[in-house]
Amino acid sequence: MERNTLKVMMARQFATLDQFILIENLPQYPVDLNTKAGQAIIKKFTGRFIEELSESYSELENALSNAQINNIEEAKQCVVRYNVEVADAWHFLLEIIIYSGYDVYNIDGMLHKYISNNSGHLSNFYKENSPVETLLILGKYFNDHNALITYPPGLFRIFTPGDLQLNPSCYGGNNLNMEALKTHAYLLWEVTHTLNKLTNLLKNRAWKNSEPELNALGFEDGLTEVLLVWGAYLNYAGFTEQSILLAYKEKNDVVNERIKNGY
Repeated sequence: MERNTLKVMMARQFATLDQFILIENLPQYPVDLNTKAGQAIIKKFTGRFIEELSESYSELENALSNAQINNIEEAKQCVVRYNVEVADAWHFLLEIIIYSGYDVYNIDGMLHKYISNNSGHLSNFYKENSPVETLLILGKYFNDHNALITYPPGLFRIFTPGDLQLNPSCYGGNNLNMEALKTHAYLLWEVTHTLNKLTNLLKNRAWKNSEPELNALGFEDGLTEVLLVWGAYLNYAGFTEQSILLAYKEKNDVVNERIKNGY
């Protein structure tokens, strides 16, 4: 497996986005974040990202409901769909990154900068040229620090280890009970809230005559924070770097097949 998971995902996303630019008449990337039109496209994909988060959570609710009545096969299908929704969310997050003018090397540098600024207790967490691995490691640290228990008592384990060997893209969302579901909700809100704080920096409203200049450093710091809370969520949900890449590839293949066949 390519060590730099984000590099693989972004290369695919650039290619997929090139097709959607033609289909949806989207602007070319990157956009000028100092303009109303540029800021509008970031907000557009932010909304789509949040929509996928909501849909993923609904699948977890359904999975737990089915597990509680011992309908395990349907619970498994819900978890499969949950992983697909998270893969969808990755698509839109990557498009936010691309349209904002960042690439995998920028993201790696942003994480290195964050860790360097907090070198007292995070210095060993940076994995060069491996941003997804770095995010998961940081996410585990934040979750442990906040006492978010990954395996609270009384969990329903939807997929067994043997199941996951057969379907390695479905690691996320397998360990569920009401306590775990509430933590999913809490962390998903953290992701949503942090993302909305980022878009609140985009002040160029359609009704305004002026277009104030964006605080570029503040935007970069805000995007870093979004990635950090996203990493914390992925870690809590049980994703591995391999499962993230496999789920993303599977959904990206589906998207490209749909484009090829005209949906």
